[in-house]
Amino acid sequence: MKKWIRTNRVVLLLTVLLLTVTVITAYIGLGKAPNTPQAPTPVASEEASLEGPRDAKELEDFADGIFADAMEKFNTVGSNFAVVSNGKVLLNKGYGYADKENKIPVDSSTVFQIGSVTKQFTALAAMQLVDRGKIDLHHDIQDYLGGMKIPNTTGKELTMYDLLTYTSGFDKPDILSESKPEYVDQYFPMKESLESNMPTVVRPPGEAYTYDNYGFTLAGYAVGEVTGMSFAQYMEEHIFKPLGMNSTNVRFTPELLDRMAAHYGPEGELISLEGFKPTDRPSGGMVSTADDMVKYLMMHLNKGTYAGKEILSSNSIEQMHTYQVFPDKEFPVTTIGFEGYFKEKMNGHHVVLKGGNVTGHSSLIVILPEENTAFYMSYNNDSMMSLDVYEAFMNHYYPKKAEDPQPSYSPISEQQAKDYVGLYQNTRLGSIRTQVSYSDEKLVMETGDLGKSTLKMIHPLLFEDESGNKVAFQKNEAGQITYFYYMQLPHYVGYAQKVDMLRHSLMYHRTASMRLIFIIFML
Repeated sequence: MKKWIRTNRVVLLLTVLLLTVTVITAYIGLGKAPNTPQAPTPVASEEASLEGPRDAKELEDFADGIFADAMEKFNTVGSNFAVVSNGKVLLNKGYGYADKENKIPVDSSTVFQIGSVTKQFTALAAMQLVDRGKIDLHHDIQDYLGGMKIPNTTGKELTMYDLLTYTSGFDKPDILSESKPEYVDQYFPMKESLESNMPTVVRPPGEAYTYDNYGFTLAGYAVGEVTGMSFAQYMEEHIFKPLGMNSTNVRFTPELLDRMAAHYGPEGELISLEGFKPTDRPSGGMVSTADDMVKYLMMHLNKGTYAGKEILSSNSIEQMHTYQVFPDKEFPVTTIGFEGYFKEKMNGHHVVLKGGNVTGHSSLIVILPEENTAFYMSYNNDSMMSLDVYEAFMNHYYPKKAEDPQPSYSPISEQQAKDYVGLYQNTRLGSIRTQVSYSDEKLVMETGDLGKSTLKMIHPLLFEDESGNKVAFQKNEAGQITYFYYMQLPHYVGYAQKVDMLRHSLMYHRTASMRLIFIIFML
C-alpha cells in the first residue's frame, strides 16, 4: 500500500509539473540548481532604450537575435512573436517551423494551443457578467452553479473572486487536468467531469494562493450556467466574434487543426496532439493565432475597448491589471486572471503576465499597462523559452533605472523562531514538504532532494535565502504563522501550509460539522 501511494505521488507530481510554467523540470532546463545565485539584472545605461519599443525595424532586429539564441538553447522548432505598443502592431512574425517534417514555416496565422493563457480569457468572461450585474464577485459561487454543490469544510463561502484570484482553498486543484491523444475526437461534458472529480474546500477561501486548474474550470462552468449557454458558445459570441478573433476557439475545429503547429518534445521529436477531459477546458483549452492575439492585447491596452466596441468596462479591465493577492506588500502574485511571477524581472515596472503549457506547446502574454505595451508568443515545445524572451525584452526596453537597495537583516531569536518552526506542505504539490528549523539566529529550510536554504530576516514576516530569493510568511486570523510563500521554483505554484495548522483546521471543521449534524438530529 505504501509503495502504491509513493508511486502515485510521483505520477501526480509529474502530471502537475506539465500543467504550469512554474515546474521543476523547466527550472532544470534553465541550467540552474535550485539555489544558484541569480545574475544581477542590468541597470539602464545611456545606450539602453528607456522608452520601450518604438521603431519597428529596431524591434525586429532585436527579436531576430533573441529568438535565434533562445530557440537554439531550448531546442525549439518554431515560434511566433507579436508586439503591440501605443495602438500599433509593431511586430507580428514567425520563426522556424510549424511542421519541420514538411518544412511549413510559422507565420502569424499559425494556430497554437495557448494552455493556461486561457484562464484570463475565462476571467474576462466572468468580469463581463459582473459588468452586466449577473454575477457578484463576492457572492457565494453556489448560486451560480445551477444546483451543483461544492464540498466546503471551512464555513466560509467560496466566491467568483476567490476562483479568479487562485485562492479557492481546494485540496486538489489539479484533479481535473486529464489529457490524452484519443480525447481529440471525443466529447466530454464539463458538468459530468466537474461532478465526478469534485475537490473539497479545506482552507478558508481567499486565504492562500494556490495555482488552480479546477477553480478556473468551475468559473467557466458558472459563466455557462448564468447565461444559459455552453462555455464555448459564450466565448464565441461575447469575446471572439466582437474582437474579430476568427481563428480562436475553445474547441478544436477541422479548419484550425489544419493550421495547427505540430507538437515537439524536448529533443525536437514529434509528439501527438492531446485532447482534454472535459472537452471545454476554461483552465487551459483554447487555441489561437498571433493575428488574433494582437487584437486581444489591443483591447487590454485600450481599457476594454476594441474597434469602437466595449468588450469590458474600464473599471473591470483595471481590476484585471491590478494585483489582488500579496504574500508580502512588495511582492504581488495574482490579479483577477493574471499573475506576477518573477518580480525581479519586472525591473520596477508594473507588469501582468500569464503563461501556459500543454504537451508540446507553450505560450506567454505580457502586458505593461502603464507603458501601453504588450507582447504575445507561442512555440511548439513545453520549455521555459518564454522566460528568457521576457527577461531579454524587459532588460532591453524597460531596464532598471537603479540598483535595488541592499536589504538590511535582523537576527531572529530562538523564542521568535518557535512561531515559524515546523513542517510545511505545498498547497498545490502536496509531495513537496519543507521543514523549517532554527540555527544561529537564522531560519533553515530543507525540502528533501530540492536542498537546504538558510534564511535571513528582513522583517518579521519576510526573509531572504543565500541567493536573494524571498520567503514571505503569512499569519492566520488568530495571529499564528500558517503559510509561507517561497519565491523560487518549484515553490512558486502555491503557498506552503504548516502541517499542524492544516490538521488543526481539518479537525476543527470536522468537529464543527459533527456538532451541526447532532443539533439537526436533535431538532
